[in-house]
Order: sequence, then C-alpha cells, then structure tokens
Amino acid sequence: MTRGTLPRDWRGRCTPFQRRVYEAVLKIPVGQVRTYAGIARAIGRPGAARAVGQALKRNRWAPQIPCHRVVAGRGRLGGYSAPGGPARKRRLLQCEGVVGGRLVPGCPEMMSFVSQHPALSARLRRQYGRGALTPRAFVDRVLEPFTRPPAPPPGLLLDGAPYLPSSRRMSPAIARRFRGLARDLIERSVVDPVARRRALAAVDALLGRMEGEAVAGRPMRALADAEVVEMYAELVRVATGVRDPYAGLKRDYNEQALAWLAQLHQVVDRVVDPDGRLRVAINLGIIGNALDFADPTQRARLDTDGFDVAAALPKAKALPYATFDARAAFLEALRAAPAGTVLLLTDNAGEIVFDLPLIRLWLTQGRPVVLAGKSRPCYNDMTADDLKRLCRDHRVRRYLGERRARDQLQVIASGTATIGLDLRRATPALVAVWRRAAVVYAKGQGMVQTLRYARLWRDVFHAVQVKDPAYFRERVPLRAGDALFLHTTCCITG
Repeated sequence: MTRGTLPRDWRGRCTPFQRRVYEAVLKIPVGQVRTYAGIARAIGRPGAARAVGQALKRNRWAPQIPCHRVVAGRGRLGGYSAPGGPARKRRLLQCEGVVGGRLVPGCPEMMSFVSQHPALSARLRRQYGRGALTPRAFVDRVLEPFTRPPAPPPGLLLDGAPYLPSSRRMSPAIARRFRGLARDLIERSVVDPVARRRALAAVDALLGRMEGEAVAGRPMRALADAEVVEMYAELVRVATGVRDPYAGLKRDYNEQALAWLAQLHQVVDRVVDPDGRLRVAINLGIIGNALDFADPTQRARLDTDGFDVAAALPKAKALPYATFDARAAFLEALRAAPAGTVLLLTDNAGEIVFDLPLIRLWLTQGRPVVLAGKSRPCYNDMTADDLKRLCRDHRVRRYLGERRARDQLQVIASGTATIGLDLRRATPALVAVWRRAAVVYAKGQGMVQTLRYARLWRDVFHAVQVKDPAYFRERVPLRAGDALFLHTTCCITG
C-alpha cells in the first residue's frame, strides 16, 4: 500500500461504504483527529456515525489505514479493534503529536469546510451556476459549518479567558475593504466574467448582512474581522473551484527571494558579534514582512512596483524601530534556554526566505525549529504544504545544512485558514509545540491582531512591519511602515 491509497487487495474485502470511509480516513493528517460523525459528514452520510464506527471496526489494514485518528465526540477516545486496543490507540496518537496521548477538547476534529469535499463543492457550484441556488442560499449552504464556532484548546490561553481572533470586530468600513480583497481573490481565480460576477455576488450576499446574522446564530457585528476573511475566502473557493489563487504568485516571490539568498546571508555573516548577527537577522525578516498581499495598499504597491531587494538590504544593518524594540528580551529568552525549541509562526511567501538567515542561526545553536504554516490558503501566507516544498528545495537544504534540516527542522499545520493564528482552530501538533517551545516567534501584523491582545498562557515575540495602525492598541502613534519588535507576556505587553 502506498501512502494515502487503499491497499491493492481491497477488492472483495470491503463494501463500497467501507471503502468511502477508509478513503476519508486516509486523508486525516498526522497530528489531527476526526470524529465518527465528522467522517460520516465527509462522505455525505450525516447521521451514519455508528455505521462509520462499524466500518472502522472491520478495518483489517490498521494502522496503514489510520483508524486510530478517528475518535468519539467531546474529547473521548473511542474504541480500537486492532491488537493493543484503546491503549495502543492512545500511544499512536501520542506519537503523532496529540497532546499527552489524550484528546484535547476543542481541538478541530473536522471543521468540515465544504471546499474540503470536492464532490459536494462541485455540486453546489453547479447548482449556483445554473440558478438553482440564489447567492443568499449559496452562502447559507457553503457557510453552514461556520454556525458552530470552535473554542481554543486548553493550554493556549489563561484559564477562563475569552478569545476573539482579531483586535477588531466587523464594521461597514471593514466590509467595504474586504469586498476589494475578495474581488482580488476572484480575479486571480477565474477569467470568465460571468464566473467572476457570480462569485462576487456571493461575497456581497455575505457582506451585506452587516446588521443581521452572518450565519445562523452569529451576528455579523459580533464577529472578528478575521472570521469573515475565513468565510469569504471559503465562498470564493467553492464558487470558483480554485483552492489557492495565490499559488503561482507565492512560488514566484519565493523564487525571487531565493535568488538573493547569498546576499541575505552576507548581510548577517559580516557581523562579528553573535548577538549582533541575531539582531540583523531579525531586521531582515521584518524588511521581508513588506511582502503582504492581504493589505490593499501594500498589494497595490507590490503589483505595480514589485519588491526592490537591493534597496531594502542596506536597511538591515540599522533598522529604525518605532518605540518598541524588545530584541534584548528575545536574546535573553534564547540564552535562558540554550537548546530550547523555537516555534516560528510564519507569514508570507517571499518573506519566509528573508527569515532563513535567522532560522539558520537557531539551527547552528543546536535548537530544534518548528515552522507552523496555514492549514488552508489565505492570500500569500505560507501554508504547511508551501513550507514543506520550500524546505525540500535543494538551495534551502544546502543553506541550512542537510543534517540540520533533516534532524532539527519540522513543519506543522497550525489549523488556521485566515490571517494570523486562530487559536480556536489550533491543531494538536501546534498545541504540543506551543506548550513545550522555549520561544514563540510570530511574524507579521496578522499575528499581532490574533495573539497580541489575547490573554495568552505564555510569552510571544512579534516581528512586524505595520500595515494598518488601526489594528494596534499600543497607546502610542504608529504609522504604516513602522518596524516593531514586540514582547507579549501572559497578557502583559511591552
């Protein structure tokens, strides 16, 4: 059996229903779990959770068909018919990064996005295309999973702390800005004008609900703006059939930045003082943070002028910071844990290459480094799949060192499908690293929006170039383009 496929000898040994169940189970990523009910919904048989359990009980190909990743609801482990029983199921999940070998209540079992299911997505797209669904009905069908908002898993926030995945709630002004951003997604997805108008009509149907409920039971004005980004991006995916409109642009910007990798390295390597090297490497990453297509002004500038690396590099030696420069606290945190893990919450394509000199310094210190990427595409942010492709690139492996890249570098999916890091969707793998990492290093304004003003369980360092000062609550004037290095300490910021 090859990974992700049914065994060659399945014919005559499982029913068509069992085959559909097994195919769905094969799609569950390492470090994540699904419920029996979630699998039933995924195969188009809601209400068949018990039948799913029976099909998995007859799975003779465990753990190659990883039925141990299917669990009962409300954090319960559920049964396991393979040798070793539930105890072995628990050990398998523990090895795959499910925290402590037990299920974490609130971890996303299957926030079953419609676009995750090609047959359902295609059917809704056809119905919408031929007029069988109005824009409003299409929105309701596609966004039905969003009526049940998740809760952050334990261990990310202080006990009992509320959480909103952004520093701003929805407003008419934000809705107007989002329409332009959604139009950009649509135009990068399809060229047919009819398909474009149809997709934009769905977005308008959602954004037009400002004074009512975005989805059943969830008033639009009560939502964080990042939640609505997640919603309209899903509408565009289903309406156009394009999963990642920015895929080509992300590859292009990574390629352009990789062409400058030697020069990026020289900027850092010419600094003699070890702490000075780290400071300059941080500066490089903040300079690269300008490569952001989720900000309308920055996107227009990049579309028109591109990114002038040659002009940007000299700034790395002495980047001016606007009031907030917590790099000394960051260096102290590294010294306090000489071999501690660094969790890097990544941001944009292209920018990630500007982060490579800092990653290389961490690796040469002997540190494990975990790169967390989006679980689903969001503008030009790096997904976990994008990060894996980049880390397989021979130029990156040669630069970081083959052995270090193999033994010390890990890529995980964060669970997030919007800007920044949505803690409510944190994967078990992210929760595990979040708890054990010596340092959490977050890139970009989206991470500030979703983490900085939450009552976090642990410290987080933010390296960011300001795009929109309205999202910052620092009580000092900030301007677009300002460089900041922030230190968030268990809801005490500085």
